[in-house]
Amino acid sequence: MKLTKSEFVENLNNKQIALEDIEKSQTLTDEMKSAARTADRNNDGVIKGNDEAATLFGKVDAFDNNGSTRSIDTGTASAQTKAGIFAQEALSTAKSTGGTETTSTSRTGSVRDTSNMTEEQKYDYFSGLIEQNGGQLKTGTNERNILGIRNETDADVNGGNGAYDDKFVMLWKDQNGNKRVREYTGNTEPSARYRGRYGEDVNGDGKLDQGRLPAGYYEFRRTRHSKFGTILKPTAATAAERDTNQDGLFNDNALGDAGRTMLFHKGGNSMTGSAGCQTFSPSEWRRFTQDLSSNGNPGVVGYTLINN
Repeated sequence: MKLTKSEFVENLNNKQIALEDIEKSQTLTDEMKSAARTADRNNDGVIKGNDEAATLFGKVDAFDNNGSTRSIDTGTASAQTKAGIFAQEALSTAKSTGGTETTSTSRTGSVRDTSNMTEEQKYDYFSGLIEQNGGQLKTGTNERNILGIRNETDADVNGGNGAYDDKFVMLWKDQNGNKRVREYTGNTEPSARYRGRYGEDVNGDGKLDQGRLPAGYYEFRRTRHSKFGTILKPTAATAAERDTNQDGLFNDNALGDAGRTMLFHKGGNSMTGSAGCQTFSPSEWRRFTQDLSSNGNPGVVGYTLINN
């Protein structure tokens, strides 16, 4: 009997697992308890929500040896795998939260809802996020700042075609000193359709590990690409977080060099077209590039990426 990632996450929908209950378990080994603790990405003492549930699945699956990162062998009561025991103990420990977890692209997490703010208030709020997260705010006339707000997404979402469920914000001051803000929907992570085709083998297992930009501050310049047309390209080499166990999640604490390959470029309508780049649907990309260059060549663009 197999338990898939989607089934595992669905079973934890509207539920949470208290780490103190995991610690009390007489069934789980110390190694399993330690693995469960790393799934508490918010460090709030509970495993809750789709993202943390998916992370926990990856930790559970590490105890399986069925050769698949998409399912766990739960076996029978007399012959369960370690992963099966781990999974069933975790699911039996979960308690209802009384709420509903959503996978809507309008997730905001810890980032405030700005829909009722004025443009100036939005500028002040988003520029504050840039500075609070180590970014360098450019305040010269028409100098562009981009804030990327990442919602953790499994690379296998949408049949491996990715999802435009991240947010980008462009901020600048015009020639009159007015604060300008534009918002877009896009993507900051690779899609599984490119697994095995693009990446770097950072752990020496013979498999290409997909990558994404770590949260942080970067600088880009507008240029042309033979395939994508207008792009933004890093001014210096960047690191990349790597998915070394090919499970679609970036929870392996693995980093590698990405050179200057992590771009901003246009994606597709039914797929993000990303092997790790920041991408937008064709209509959003058109808006983004028009706003970017509405005052001429933007020069060096500051990009601050945060995890929501």
